[in-house]
Amino acid sequence: MRVITLKPPRGSRCGDRDLDAFVIEVDDDGHLDFRFELGEGLAILWALPAGVDEMMRLVLVDAAAWHVDEPELREAPWRCDGAWRWDGELGSVGDDGELVGVDVVVTARPASYRCVFTTRQAGQLTTTTRQWREPG
Repeated sequence: MRVITLKPPRGSRCGDRDLDAFVIEVDDDGHLDFRFELGEGLAILWALPAGVDEMMRLVLVDAAAWHVDEPELREAPWRCDGAWRWDGELGSVGDDGELVGVDVVVTARPASYRCVFTTRQAGQLTTTTRQWREPG
């Protein structure tokens, strides 16, 4: 598994939390998964989908001043308003592909996210979309 860590612009926030990184995990077959890495005081939190195209959950994973034995669910669904975009040669995908674009939009009301990954392989561009929207 490969990990691609994208840094947001300085000062990026999700509500009252700092957005430290947007992390993409790429398995050996080139499948993409993602999470937001957030900071709230000394707490380290991840917002990530419960599964492919499922709701985002906010989980406490660690802290700088205390030990976290097990991840602790903080919010389900996770709510945030924001939009971020990264372009360029961002990282390797699969055997000979390259991640060349990421476009992420999250909303608080209704809770939703849309993440579009653009990859290039053998000169061809392909997009993969992960999304979820709160029913109602």
